[in-house]
Formats: sequence, structure tokens, C-alpha cells
Amino acid sequence: MAAVDLRNRGVSDAELTVVTPEAQPLRLFGPTAGEALREMLAVRGVALRTGARPQAFEDGALAVEPGPPLAADAVIALPRLEGPGLTGLPADGEGFLPIDAYGRVAATAGVYAAGDATAFPVKQGGLATQQADVAAGAIAADLGLAGAPERFRPVLRGLLLTGGAPLYLRAELAGDEAPVARKLRGEVSGRALWWPPGKIAGRYLAPYLGTARPVDLATEPLHDRTSAPAPAPDRDDAYELALLLAEEDARAGDFAQALHALDAAAALAGGVVPEEWAERRARWQRELTPFV
Repeated sequence: MAAVDLRNRGVSDAELTVVTPEAQPLRLFGPTAGEALREMLAVRGVALRTGARPQAFEDGALAVEPGPPLAADAVIALPRLEGPGLTGLPADGEGFLPIDAYGRVAATAGVYAAGDATAFPVKQGGLATQQADVAAGAIAADLGLAGAPERFRPVLRGLLLTGGAPLYLRAELAGDEAPVARKLRGEVSGRALWWPPGKIAGRYLAPYLGTARPVDLATEPLHDRTSAPAPAPDRDDAYELALLLAEEDARAGDFAQALHALDAAAALAGGVVPEEWAERRARWQRELTPFV
């Protein structure tokens, strides 16, 4: 997205590099996703350095381990995660709440947890909604209101914003302390792998956030789709939704996001949009680059 934004602003000489300790980018999604991302970065002109853990940024150099430092004018780094360390509740060495496969906090009767505060190592909104579902089932079971609860079986769904049409990624994770993709190939597609195709893929949260109309969450929960779905009415719905989002983003003055949504619509329509939308694209691009 940074590369596309710079290009839209007329900047042609910036050099961008992604540095990651992973052997493959987005390793949790499996090698298929990694290869797709490598190709996408190459097309965008973004360098990739794998197997390198950033250590410090000083005097115009990013020190990494192992390997030589990387010259840089600026570095954007992910923060080191720390748990809340809540008084009166158990915590691991980083302050996160240890939970079992049902969301019950260890050695603490009647306390349940879900989301980033827990010790599950992958922090993601979609996984948090799955943990919340599991915890709700455990609460109902512990109160005698339901049968045996379901275990937490995490499915990682990722909507990768690319500066153009998004990529949809999905993988089942082993629910242990070092989760890896069970499906070694993972799944990656330019078309939605779940429906509604929201960024936060929760069973009820996705349909709630994905529509402006009243929705019966009990009858229209999120559902997974195959990696290569046949053309269906849902595709037309997604196309119309993408155009609607583009128009709303432009009305709010967020022309960059409006262009992203329009690119998504174009991907659903085989790479083209009607002439009137092509004219809007050009107008929104001029809004982003008023001095070029």
C-alpha cells in the first residue's frame, strides 16, 4: 500500500524493503500465500529480506540478526506485545492470561477470556471473535444452560490490503503454543474465501459490519467458501458492495480507500469497471495528487 500511495503522489525514487524473521512472508498461512506475497511485492517494487530479525535503528542503519545492517532513512516497526497483567488473575511471563481450549482462565473459577489479552500467540480480530464464541459456549455449559462446549479450533482468515484488489488468505491453525498452518498449502485467492468478505471475519460480527440493512444474525452468519468458487449471485452482490463502499469513502474524503474499493470491484468484474466509474477513478486520483 505504501508503494502504491507513493506512486500516486508522484514519488518514483523511494526504496521500500520489508524485513521479517520468517523464512516466508505470512508463514502462518502456508507457502502458497508466501509465494503469492513474494510475487506481489516484486511487482510493486518492494524488496523483501527474510530470516532477519530487526534489532535496532541508529544512524541511518537498521541492525538485523543475522546479516549486515540495512541502510534506511526511516523504519516502521511492529511493537513488542505485552499483556495487561491484571491484578488478581494469573499471567504468563509477558502478562497474558493463560486459558484452556474453552476460554477458561487457568486456576480461576468463573473467569473467561478472549482476544489479545490471552496467551494464545496469534493476535487477530477474527481469532478473537472465535475465542469469544467458544467462551460463550463454555459459560452456557458451566451454568447448565447448554451441552458440552466446543473446543477452540482456530481458523486464520486474512484480508490482505495490497493497494489494489485485496487477497484473501485462510489457514487452519494447530491450537498449541506454536501454531502452524495445518493445511500446508493454505488457501489464497483474489476472490472472497468467506462471506460476508469483511476484514474482521467473525461469525456474527462480519455480517453485522458488512451491511447497512437489518440482518438476522442467527440465520446469516459468516460461512467459508472454497478457494475457487463458481460464479454466483454473491459475486454480483460483492461487486455492488465494493462500488458502494468506494462511493461512501470518496464522499467522506478518503480517496485512497475509495480507490482500493474500486480496484476490488474491478477485480470482481474481470478487471474493468463502467466508464462512469473510470472517470471517478481519475478524479479521485487527482484529489490524491493535487500538485502533480
